[in-house]
Amino acid sequence: MDTGTETVRGNEAAERPGEVALLPPKTPIRVLILEDNEADATLMVHELGRAGYQPEWTRVETEKGFLDGLSHNPDIILSDSNLPQFRGVDARIALRQRGLQIPLIVVSGAAQRAADTETTLAGASGYLYKGHLRRLGELVREVLGSGLSERKPQVWVVDEGPDKGRALAFCLQTLGFRARMFESAQSALTAMTPPATLPMLLVADLKGLEQGGTELLNRCQEGVPKVKTLGLGSTWETGDLIVPTSLPNVVLKKPFDYHELLSAVANVLN
Repeated sequence: MDTGTETVRGNEAAERPGEVALLPPKTPIRVLILEDNEADATLMVHELGRAGYQPEWTRVETEKGFLDGLSHNPDIILSDSNLPQFRGVDARIALRQRGLQIPLIVVSGAAQRAADTETTLAGASGYLYKGHLRRLGELVREVLGSGLSERKPQVWVVDEGPDKGRALAFCLQTLGFRARMFESAQSALTAMTPPATLPMLLVADLKGLEQGGTELLNRCQEGVPKVKTLGLGSTWETGDLIVPTSLPNVVLKKPFDYHELLSAVANVLN
């Protein structure tokens, strides 16, 4: 009977033909771009993606467009220094008048570079010449610091062995996830109480699901959006998990190593 659960042996997980490697999840970022050159704006977005961001962006050229764009609560503003209808300095004045402290990076073209002065750049969080856009992601990271870290995709680890759970959490953090540990299914269920934000992935040792395991897995499958699940274990060791609709999406058999765990996570998320 097809239960919708895939079992992967550790030493088989990384050897599947055509398997897609798991890439670190990108960090969502809302960007308001004050720029009259569409190609330049597209290149900025490309560089942010290359740096590990997932931009949700809006390009504007006028004061009205800029003010409307502020209603989307951007995390950062990328602004040409001297547009015909609305200058970068005007954008910073508008932010100050509204008491908004949104970081703004001036991105200046070659023709304008020599004309940029301390007055033009006053109040900007950073400055970048368009010929050096490959540094944009690095500069954005410097300006924002760890301010976007809370938006990294969450993964919850349920393991009754705290040392083992910490090791699993560390492995997942190296992939760019924000890991949270639980020592029982019951404690994870409690954390799911609305209005809690559900994780993208639940990784659980099957032994740790003996009490409340079925309810936890059902909650993951019924969530909006649904939570993908990865079970760790050599056998189904508890009757609480025999209901087909409550099985994890993928089961990784023990023992497994770091690379096999990452491959199993890829199987779940891809």
